[in-house]
Amino acid sequence: MVILSGTMIVFFEIFPAVIFNLHGVDEIPDGGLTSLRMYALCIGVLGVNALFRLYFSTRGLQHFSTVLTLAGNSTMPVFAYIYSILFPAPYIWLSYFSAAVIILIVNVVRSIILMKIDKENEKADQKRIYLSVDSSDAINASKMVQNFAITNGYSLMMANRARLCMEEMVAYSVNSSKRNNVRNQIMFSFSDEEVLFTMLDDGACIVFDEDKEKQTMITNNYALLKAIAKSMQYQYVLGLNHTVLKFREESA
Repeated sequence: MVILSGTMIVFFEIFPAVIFNLHGVDEIPDGGLTSLRMYALCIGVLGVNALFRLYFSTRGLQHFSTVLTLAGNSTMPVFAYIYSILFPAPYIWLSYFSAAVIILIVNVVRSIILMKIDKENEKADQKRIYLSVDSSDAINASKMVQNFAITNGYSLMMANRARLCMEEMVAYSVNSSKRNNVRNQIMFSFSDEEVLFTMLDDGACIVFDEDKEKQTMITNNYALLKAIAKSMQYQYVLGLNHTVLKFREESA
């Protein structure tokens, strides 16, 4: 994603006229090339911010990412007004870049804080498992999670709920996309109080799929997850389904 964004920036900066021509604009207005170059600067920052959004989603902080994005983008008119006073008209397009940089700064600061918290928690009761699971080894992965919970003294009830959802979601990701090579990246975070389960997969997007059969499958799948989990969050980011489930003793 970052490499693609970087390539796009270089292309926009060197060949801005080509972009206009591709859209049927042969007579480029005054300041048009500069405006496009100014806007293109934000592409790379937007790509990095998208990765941060995915990272925070994995940590169960979707609300933070949403609020930050809205607050950061609200600074765009302010920057546009300032640039309209200080610089020629085309430089107003720098407001996109400036707003994206504000969001990036907050993302970096928040991630540093989280890393410090993680280091402190390393001495506590929290442990994690990272798995890459396909439909053929979902059962073995499920047994591995159960054995991990037993070995480390975590709640078997929470572990069983989490691994049941993993089996269901892996099967769903294959059935909904109708292909067996769906990549499912899974993390279990265990503590004495809860189990946090996150799953990334490149299967069919469940939000925008209008197929009635798949919609029924989606409804049944998520009804089960909601009944078992304490909380559930879903996002579709960078072409990936991203689901976060939290389990506690009183979940069901």
